[in-house]
Amino acid sequence: MESLALVVAIIVAISFVGGPVSVLLSFLPQTAAKVGAVLFGACSAVVSVYLLVVSSAIGGRLFGLFGLATSGFALWRVFTARRRTPHWEPRNPPPQP
Repeated sequence: MESLALVVAIIVAISFVGGPVSVLLSFLPQTAAKVGAVLFGACSAVVSVYLLVVSSAIGGRLFGLFGLATSGFALWRVFTARRRTPHWEPRNPPPQP
């Protein structure tokens, strides 16, 4: 029975912790952090969908919903990061405030 509890704890931890970790990594500018955000976000999204589909308890569904929302937000931030960076030509720098 302890091994079953350990497996459930690992599944819930991947869903519940993987999403916020990927959100935190998506705010860092390094490329390795972006790769980590995609890795954690994808794992969390897959496990969260599994929890939403398989779980009949409200707690499992809430954990799955939270993990899916945070991992989806992190993946959205990583894949739309290029749109949020300012682009300017070296001859015409952006105005200073």
